[in-house]
Amino acid sequence: NVHVKISLTLEECYNGCEKEVPYTVQKICTSCSGNGAKNGTAFHTCTTCGGSGQEVHVLRSGAHILQRTTTCSKCAGNGRIITEPCSTCHGNGMEMEQENAIVTFPRGVEHGQSIAAEGKGHYSRVQGADRGDVVFIIEEVKHDKFERRGANLLYRHKISYEDLVLGTKIEVPTIEGKFVKFVVEPGTQNGKSYRIQGRGMAALNLPSQVNQGSGYEGAFGDYIVE
Repeated sequence: NVHVKISLTLEECYNGCEKEVPYTVQKICTSCSGNGAKNGTAFHTCTTCGGSGQEVHVLRSGAHILQRTTTCSKCAGNGRIITEPCSTCHGNGMEMEQENAIVTFPRGVEHGQSIAAEGKGHYSRVQGADRGDVVFIIEEVKHDKFERRGANLLYRHKISYEDLVLGTKIEVPTIEGKFVKFVVEPGTQNGKSYRIQGRGMAALNLPSQVNQGSGYEGAFGDYIVE
């Protein structure tokens, strides 16, 4: 498999997004057809194993004979010795190539989660075998205003000592780009938090037609203002 890290902003995690992502896969070398030899012909059959890729060792102990088969030590099981390596893959038999995938990240995804594109990964050295997958791992970019706690969002609002004592009205931003106004009562303690239900992060895979304030149970986390 190929593992690719993708950076998403908090807003992209909230709304969901689609991105075209480049990544690199290994494929069978086209210059040597995967055998690692220049032009695919610069090799000879291994004389140790006769091309089988295996060595047979016979051990005798009195009347008993023990036969043991191992990978050929001279050709490493390939059955052939390369006399001149391929200039494209340097004898490896595989070359690297860039591909692109359009990836849809649903609403509510978070840091550490992954999305797999099946059959888009590395090619196998075994002819006819399936390709691996590409696993896109989400790295959520730290936000300058909000702190994510699961489906909830925390916003820390700075306020003066006088406003805590006397009370005031404040306006705070929300993740969808709007503002919420509410009253801070006189005598409020430093560190007090207000919870606004249903104004946090969208639940994972939430349908696009469901918006904040829709009453859809469990659709959104809460917004906490400290």
